[in-house]
Amino acid sequence: MPAGKKRKEETMGLRCIAAVVYNDCAEPLAAISVSGMTSHLTDERLPMLGQTVWEVAAKLTVALGVMPAAKTG
Repeated sequence: MPAGKKRKEETMGLRCIAAVVYNDCAEPLAAISVSGMTSHLTDERLPMLGQTVWEVAAKLTVALGVMPAAKTG
């Protein structure tokens, strides 16, 4: 369940990191995200923030009864 990131495609100066939450049938149910100014969501912070978003999405998925896939990449 890798986290995705968006780099200023929509609005200059903003960035978003998101991950999928799966339902008990292992289908996408929802997504969680963190978004903010590029001055706060810097390239240096993206790996840590992406990992945190992925971990929270995985915990929500497990709470719904699904074992999360191993993270790749």
